Amino acid sequence: MRRASLGLIAATAALILGLFAATLSIVAVTRNQHQTVTLAPSATADKRTVSVSGTGIATLAPDLARFSVGVQEQGKNLTEVQGTVARETDAIFNALVKSGLDKDKDLKTSGYSVQPTYDYPRDKTPVVSGYRVSNTINATVRGLDKDPNKVGPIIDSAVQAGATNIGNITFTLSDPERAGAVARDAAMKNAQAKADALAQAGGAKLGMVITVSDQSVTPAPPRDVPVAAAAPAAGAAAPPTQISPGETSVTVMVNVTYALQ
Repeated sequence: MRRASLGLIAATAALILGLFAATLSIVAVTRNQHQTVTLAPSATADKRTVSVSGTGIATLAPDLARFSVGVQEQGKNLTEVQGTVARETDAIFNALVKSGLDKDKDLKTSGYSVQPTYDYPRDKTPVVSGYRVSNTINATVRGLDKDPNKVGPIIDSAVQAGATNIGNITFTLSDPERAGAVARDAAMKNAQAKADALAQAGGAKLGMVITVSDQSVTPAPPRDVPVAAAAPAAGAAAPPTQISPGETSVTVMVNVTYALQ
């Protein structure tokens, strides 16, 4: 009986010891799974770099001009005034086409207005005394890069055909991206010169480009030239109108990071 009891006690103790060892093993495994591991630094973590910004400006002569030209008449009979404006508008349109503008691409009607005019008798309701009619055409002049002085004679032809209103002339670029590409190339050269100077000051040599970003592109704003048209004096031969497009500029900024050797 005692032997059986001793055997049972020994078996129980062995079971308890086994469970205790298994628990220790589980704890050891759990701790091993949550340990903190320090990785070796990456191959590029300690690579030396230099970051700079560059600015490039492209200054070009505008090759495109836009202006408005129109006529305005006033009279008592609306039908007659409209007819006069229509004939004068046709004459202006034909003069612009004869000057070299494309009737489909370069000319379009931008405004047509009919407004009544009033008389104001004392102590009475205002009464319509007539009508004011106006018609306006937007004109585009191309090819100023080949002939920068062509705008003045074209405006002269419109005035001689009867135009009474000339809107402000706007000079701009037909392809601003072309100017942007020139400015961007200048910005990259500017950035490289800065980076090379910094590398030499630090006793290093400039390596390859790692990153580059186009920070901003400032397009050339249209340049306005105020113009006022007046009817030419009878019998007077006025000299040709001189209108110069001048120059316009586009600015580009870039951010560049270079490797250092």
